[in-house]
Amino acid sequence: MALASHPDIEGSWLIDYEPFEEPCLLIIMPDGRTVQFLTSVTKPRINQTMRLWHSEYDGKRVRFRPSPSAEGWFRGVEITDDGWVMTAEANGEQSRFHCSVFPAHLFPDWYEEMLTINLEKMLDVEREDQPA
Repeated sequence: MALASHPDIEGSWLIDYEPFEEPCLLIIMPDGRTVQFLTSVTKPRINQTMRLWHSEYDGKRVRFRPSPSAEGWFRGVEITDDGWVMTAEANGEQSRFHCSVFPAHLFPDWYEEMLTINLEKMLDVEREDQPA
């Protein structure tokens, strides 16, 4: 998986989408890893956190994968004045997730600890995903 910098979607984002009880925190890293905390306020449980790899961003869509070698799925990307909108299609319906910049000074107190734990778990998956 080739890595390239994509500054228009990399960074820390607050996702505000109606089915979620509260906004989610989405971290898209330059090294191809993505972590989504399903809560932006209370400390999330490890099994509630999404750990994904992203690639193939072309300005209109990005591929997310549950492991580095998995096929994964594409999500649409629409850049806006205040961030971007991620789009997903399922069963003929489109969902739109508005992603607005989440400044570092607003990170919850659990953020650093939980990000570190999840990135370590991702390293374990990467090791397991290597061909023998």
